[in-house]
Amino acid sequence: MVPCDILLSTRLVSDTPIIEGDSEFISSKFQCLPSELCVKQDGSVTINSYINNLNPIWHRDMYKCIAKIFKCFVPMFESLFRTMDPMFKYIDLRNGIQGYESSSQSDHDDMESDTRVIRPVYVPTLPEHFEPKYESAKPVSLRGRNLQVIVKLTNIQLTPSKPKYKKKNWHNEGPINESIVAIGLYYYDVENITTPKLDFREAVSWCHYQGASDMYWKDVYGIDQESRRNQYIGSLELPNGRCVVYPNRYQHKEQSFELADPAQSGHCKILTFFVVNSVCRIVSTAHVAPQQPQWYNSSFDKTPILPELWNDATQYIQGVQSPAEAKHYRDELTSDRTQITAAYNEEIYEQAYNLDRW
Repeated sequence: MVPCDILLSTRLVSDTPIIEGDSEFISSKFQCLPSELCVKQDGSVTINSYINNLNPIWHRDMYKCIAKIFKCFVPMFESLFRTMDPMFKYIDLRNGIQGYESSSQSDHDDMESDTRVIRPVYVPTLPEHFEPKYESAKPVSLRGRNLQVIVKLTNIQLTPSKPKYKKKNWHNEGPINESIVAIGLYYYDVENITTPKLDFREAVSWCHYQGASDMYWKDVYGIDQESRRNQYIGSLELPNGRCVVYPNRYQHKEQSFELADPAQSGHCKILTFFVVNSVCRIVSTAHVAPQQPQWYNSSFDKTPILPELWNDATQYIQGVQSPAEAKHYRDELTSDRTQITAAYNEEIYEQAYNLDRW
């Protein structure tokens, strides 16, 4: 569902999240924590719960900066959500061309295979003018709404000894239980590297047709028995300062890039917003206390606890993780996401067409 009717509070619908979908697309162990962002009626944005791994006291100015940047993304997300309405999924397009009259079964049986091969295939053409059948979608406004957003900062450093960033695999963002509906990217600092690019593709609906030869499918649609049920949409260049939003139903893949000047270092810094589907609110940083022990140490200076005992005291705070524990769970999360991505590709994006032959 498209997040048009956004909840006006930060509470969860229930203590037990309702997750629908195949189990191979759901993580039973991990879920990234979104922050609670509020879009005011005047368009300004406030961050009402901490961003994981970004202390709101130590990095107060960065919180203000992220809020201002997200404000600039709001109109882009509104435009995206407007076009995600199901009415835009299919277009009833007819070109007025009459199909072949159906033949009797006996005529069909009498046809020789070589006759079918040499018969020309009719390739439909697009009409010169198209009148849209549907009215424009209703505008979507995020003002006065609460959004759950996972915030991510990425810093890719290249050096003369490590001059190339390898391309990634096709993937969606997050498992079903994270309910990520849209992604916003801001390439805010790109220096001395070739222009980064993103490739996009989407899944094609299942089709099961009988009565057409392989030649027909190849000539008309460009597919055959070995083709995968996805459609390449194109690529997008992401130079310094570019912002882009796209729905999570699109898979994406980062192309490789390298140092423009191999003798100098370069970098690519990205701010990413993962917007959670508002009708499937999930556990956020409004419900989970910070897990970094260092965050609590600064609070002990107001207590009679001796400074040399602060690290020992944090061990008794529920949910706190040491750096070693955090790295261990990160490795497990990476493995978990790899399995889910493989399931998405195997079950949805890279399934073969089922084209029965004559």
